[in-house]
Amino acid sequence: MLRFLFIFVIGFALAQSSDLSCTLQGGTCYDYRYTVCDGGYESGLCDGDSNRRCCINCDNTCQSNENYWDGCCDASCKSSGGSCLDNTNYCGGSFQSGLCGGPSSRQCCIVAADFFNFHKGTKYGDINNVDTTGASSATASQDGLNYSGVRASRKMAEEDFAAMAQWKSWINQAGAAMSIQPAVIAGIISRETRAGKVLGSDGYGADGHGYGLMQVDDRYHNVQGGPYSYANILQGTEILVDMINGVDNKHRDWTTDMVLKGGICAYNSGVSNVQTYENMDVGTTGNDYSNDVTARSQYYSDNGY
Repeated sequence: MLRFLFIFVIGFALAQSSDLSCTLQGGTCYDYRYTVCDGGYESGLCDGDSNRRCCINCDNTCQSNENYWDGCCDASCKSSGGSCLDNTNYCGGSFQSGLCGGPSSRQCCIVAADFFNFHKGTKYGDINNVDTTGASSATASQDGLNYSGVRASRKMAEEDFAAMAQWKSWINQAGAAMSIQPAVIAGIISRETRAGKVLGSDGYGADGHGYGLMQVDDRYHNVQGGPYSYANILQGTEILVDMINGVDNKHRDWTTDMVLKGGICAYNSGVSNVQTYENMDVGTTGNDYSNDVTARSQYYSDNGY
């Protein structure tokens, strides 16, 4: 009897320190900052710190409602650059009511437009001050363009503009979370996946290792979230910031804006390959990665990101 009681007490203690309370309700524990939960989150049901919360399963009826509200009633939120979420989700800005369809808890998450003042830099520099030669002929030829340079980069960014709009609120949130201009994130997404248009059905790019909108490489990172998710955008942005910091440590005599461009380059080729400012793109994809992304980012900065 004592042995049974001991096993019961140990089992109960383990259950309390696990995610069982969440899973028994059909939920899944996530760090709520990185995963959007359509069914909403409940606190206190998951192991770990307060950021791990229980995502309540969104069943077929729930998904049908989400699709209906998205199509009929969320335009006011979208036109404000926001996204409609259950207000138990993480929001890098603030929730506003009355802009979304559905119950009162379904609200519009908006990152304040003046967070960056769009043309004002952050501690990681200002993309609008970064010099650029734009896309190479090889990159421009992907769109059948018979010209290269900044004009080509901006044209390709423009081609991706409509598709990029569906990710704008998440791009803004990731920018707010990591203190970097959203335009830079949009520039990378345009270059890497054409705003998601060239991703395979499995969420991977052509090389079979880059995953999602930001092409997070599964050989070096434990990919987070789905291919078209805030988690993927945030993870890619975190990697970008790590690259910027790495370049900053390597080139202490560079200005903040030079380091920003070097970090963009390192996102493609790694910090160790960013040797000189003038020739940093040699060896990157298309031999133009940072210059092309910079020009695309400047386009997005000029157009509301």
